[in-house]
Amino acid sequence: GDWDVMAGQFFTNYLEAVHVIEPFELPPGAEFFVALDHGWTHWTTVHLAMKYDGKVFIVDEYGARRTLVVDHVPAILAMLKRNNLGLPKIRRCVAGHDIFAKRGDSGTTIADSYKAEGIVWKPAIVDRINGAGEIVRLLGEPMTEDPHKEPKLFIFNRCAGLIRQIAEMVHDPNRPDDVLKVDCDEDGDGGDDFYDSARMAIMETAAKKKAGWSTLNVA
Repeated sequence: GDWDVMAGQFFTNYLEAVHVIEPFELPPGAEFFVALDHGWTHWTTVHLAMKYDGKVFIVDEYGARRTLVVDHVPAILAMLKRNNLGLPKIRRCVAGHDIFAKRGDSGTTIADSYKAEGIVWKPAIVDRINGAGEIVRLLGEPMTEDPHKEPKLFIFNRCAGLIRQIAEMVHDPNRPDDVLKVDCDEDGDGGDDFYDSARMAIMETAAKKKAGWSTLNVA
């Protein structure tokens, strides 16, 4: 039944029947955030998150492997466009810190390559333990009558990668408050990349940024 929790499952309060919902028209006045987890043999994954009425919605996702930045960017922009959004509507675009590392003799970064194609990423909040804790908090307790614990995180059913991975995440035996890091196999199956980008997007919705923060992500 609904409560067939696998051994060691991290998000035991995740209930697909409650947390996965049909997409609806995005309301005016919502705040939008985009997060990227970039990879080559690993997946490159991107999630679009919306904060509205005190709740967080994972609206859409993009994923590809062994794909160049020049091809990722049009696909990410197309994901936004199918939600009637463009970069100026996104409050913050954030990415895992590895894209900001200088590579080789050229001294350029993957972030530079994205910027050249029109997307400027800021460093994400990558704290894994607080990220997992925030997800647990937002998932709430679906079976309780307590209004303080009602679910505040919902995933549009088109986000197949995240829906698959959030249910598969298990505790790290060495750090019980963290989710065990898992890599996809050679065929790209498994892994946690969709979970990672969603976690970073969710942390942005919770972030308190100082006044005067620039909302413009366009290069």
